Amino acid sequence: MSTPKKVKTRFSVGLNGQPNNLEDLLGAFGNDIYEVFAPAPAEVIQTGRRGHVPVSREEIKRQADFAHAHGVRYNVLMNGPCQGGLEFTEEFCTRLYSFLDFLDENKVDCVTITNPFIIEMVHKHSPIEITAGSWSDISTPLKARRFELLGASTIVPIDTVLKSVSTLKAMQSGIHGALKIIVNQGCVFYCDGFFAHINLVAHSSVMSDETMDQQGNYLYPINRCRGMRLVNPLEFFMSDFIRPEDLHWYEDAGIHLFKIAGRRAPTEWMINTLRAYLNRSYEGNVFDLFSQFVGQTTIDLPNKELDGWFEFAGDCKDAEAFMERCKELCLDRHLERHFKGTIPDTGFTCKGGRA
Repeated sequence: MSTPKKVKTRFSVGLNGQPNNLEDLLGAFGNDIYEVFAPAPAEVIQTGRRGHVPVSREEIKRQADFAHAHGVRYNVLMNGPCQGGLEFTEEFCTRLYSFLDFLDENKVDCVTITNPFIIEMVHKHSPIEITAGSWSDISTPLKARRFELLGASTIVPIDTVLKSVSTLKAMQSGIHGALKIIVNQGCVFYCDGFFAHINLVAHSSVMSDETMDQQGNYLYPINRCRGMRLVNPLEFFMSDFIRPEDLHWYEDAGIHLFKIAGRRAPTEWMINTLRAYLNRSYEGNVFDLFSQFVGQTTIDLPNKELDGWFEFAGDCKDAEAFMERCKELCLDRHLERHFKGTIPDTGFTCKGGRA
């Protein structure tokens, strides 16, 4: 009886648009990077981040050619969840199809999309591979199959199921394609502001600075979220962050594709973070690896103090039971002593209201 061939674990890494970012990443980790990703131009479609260095069609072609020369796939993000209904207009379709033709001509491998209607449109027009992004809110095997039927060959599950390996295993076994897990985003568990926030980010991704100045401070949601995890250890331990030491739980479940979040971060941070996950170990502050805390860390929580966390917590199939285990972990190891961070200035005060 032959031994099953071991599947190599590989990583998907974002590009920050800075000089030599792509070259440095592939030079350091080309054999372990499955794909790199960058946003579509703002004049084409909304994406999932604001403040990113604009990427032109010429730069997409250059980056895709360079990645292919190193045996690495190139993925273009078109993952804004809300297009304001414009996705059903002839003008949008004409613009989208023209851009897809450009991607096909330049052998771009994949696009990441959140909106299911746009997935349908792309699948009918182009042979390009489609990844259903995490903002598609895919949390069950049924929904994963539905997105696969729409045309997605890779599924990125929503963050609320990342601590339930049994759910992810069921999702992976129920589709023909692959799951891709985001390891270091660390969003608040069942975030109350999730959908409002991602829609805000999508619209802001294509706004000019002048227009954004009229919208108020769009950083309020992320600063509120950071503050919750800096002062409340329970919110930190329930978040969707996965330590490098715990990747093997997912690999044992048949998942071998992981995404490093943080495409706006400096190249040095990207390299250090990817190295930690490749080594399955990190000796420093666990917050160093969070994409949402780059340059925002106000507390020091040694990563190695969390060894055995997955064994202690178990599978998060029952959210309430999982929360209780998080409490037990904090009390058992006195981890609350580390959470003396300061809440970031949210930049927003609503005047008025009742006295």
